[in-house]
Formats: sequence, structure tokens, C-alpha cells
Amino acid sequence: MSPILGGMVVAVMATQTASASQNGNQLPYRHCFEATAKTYNLDSDWLTAIAIVESSLNPKAISSANAVGLMQIKWPQTAAHLGATSRASLFDPCTNVDLGGRYLRELTDRYKGNMQRALAAYRIGPTALARANGEPEVVLEYRRRINEQLDILRPSSAQNRASKATPQSDVTPTPVPVKRQSRTTATTRPLVAEKPTMSAAEPAPTTQEPTPRAVTQRVMPPPRCDLRELQLESLSTHHPAKREQRFFDWLTANGGVCSLRHLIQVKNQMTVWLGTAAGSKRIDLSLEKLLQASQTKKTPD
Repeated sequence: MSPILGGMVVAVMATQTASASQNGNQLPYRHCFEATAKTYNLDSDWLTAIAIVESSLNPKAISSANAVGLMQIKWPQTAAHLGATSRASLFDPCTNVDLGGRYLRELTDRYKGNMQRALAAYRIGPTALARANGEPEVVLEYRRRINEQLDILRPSSAQNRASKATPQSDVTPTPVPVKRQSRTTATTRPLVAEKPTMSAAEPAPTTQEPTPRAVTQRVMPPPRCDLRELQLESLSTHHPAKREQRFFDWLTANGGVCSLRHLIQVKNQMTVWLGTAAGSKRIDLSLEKLLQASQTKKTPD
């Protein structure tokens, strides 16, 4: 497939799937990953996990080796090989993901369907991989981090059950009962006797009970340790300050119900999900307190 034709196909498919994918509960650029996955017969979650590790889903990311965009396409060598005509084009999310998918398809075919081998070559290059004696540590670490993202993108049924089993009785706010107050207007007897000419059929004064004003109360949802929610909250923006704030807010609201294993997972993902915002002192301090408390009470997984 020619680069121009491939780009046209991805653009059309991205347009068709954008409205279905961006429903408020999806990671950014999800339509780009889904369109590219269909074009090159790849797993869209796999592509997404690679982009999370490569760039923290920041389309403007640039590495010290001049790798650019979501999939960190190296300019000019790899980009030119894949058909990119300009460095500026690499900052377009769907174009960048398409080039990354095309390269992964090429590598997967080169290694006869071995996706793990293709992943290693994507990280250090086919030449370096061929020269390596076994798999370098950087490859093993890269693969581990991508698999962690996949585990969170596609949580197991056991994780779902654990999330649903989180006790909620102690954390659900008790609604304040609305006390109904009856405000009736009393009828007073006249000081002067009624005139005998007053019609006996005249209706007596009536009183009406005013409708009580509705009292509304915002009931916050109970905390739950849903790491996919934290992943979504953090990666839905690539603004460092907003990422840091969202991460901190989630940790403050939900960290107390996380198991030790989940808190360790959160700590491991900080550099990936926070990107340049990693190293926040208040997040580090909050997480350390949660880890110490969890170790003390030995929270089960």
C-alpha cells in the first residue's frame, strides 16, 4: 500500500469511527488506533499500550533521539522509510499512529508473526536486535511496561469482581432526611359578633399547606480502586499541571480503598501516566502514606 493511499484509508476510517469511539469513556485518539488496527490487521489495544509507553499519549512528544509524536517515529530515518514527507506531519495524531502501525506490521511480518520479537525491534531497531546476545534488559523492561498497560486496558473478570466487592456501606454518604414542616394559617374568631344578615351558606375561610421546597443533596459516588479510571483521567490531557491535578484528586478520593498490589501498580505507572508531571511532591507523599498504611493493615488483593 502506498503511503498516500494508506493515509487516505486511515483518514476515512477515522472519520467513520470517531463518533462511536469518543463517547467520553475512551482514551484520546482512540479512533486513530482503531482505524490503524483495521488497516494493518493489528490489535488496537496493543497499539494504544505502545503509544502510552512511548509518549504518554502526547502527540507533541519529542525524544532526545528526535523520535516524534504518539508512536515516537524517528525522524528522518524511520519516518522516511515509512513514507513520511515532512517532520511536521508526524505531529498529526492519526498520521503518526498510522506510521507506527505500518512499521509494526512490517516488523511482525519480518519475524513471521512473532509480535514480541517485533516489539523488541520497534524499541531498539532490527539491526541492534540482530546483534544482541539474547534480549537486552531495555527490551524486557519495555515489554513489561506495555503488558502492564494492556492489563489495565483489558482488566480481567477477577479484577472486575474485586472492584464490585469493595465495601460501600461505610463510604456511602447518608442522605439527610427532609423534615416536612406544616405551615398552616390559623383562623381567628372575630371580636365582634357576626351580623345576622351574613349568609349562612358563605364558605368558611380555607387554609392551604405550602408545598415544601425540595432539598437537593449531591451524593458523591463511593471510592473504588479502578486503575483504568486513573489511566483515563491522567492521559485524557497532555497538559502537565492538569495531569498532576487529576492524578492527585483520584488518589485522594480512591487511594484509601486500594490494595497494596494496586498501590504498587499505581506507583509503577506514575512516570508513564504523568509524563513530564512525574515527580510531584504531593503525589509522592500521598502515595507513600497510602503504601505504609496498606502494609500495616495488610490489605488483601
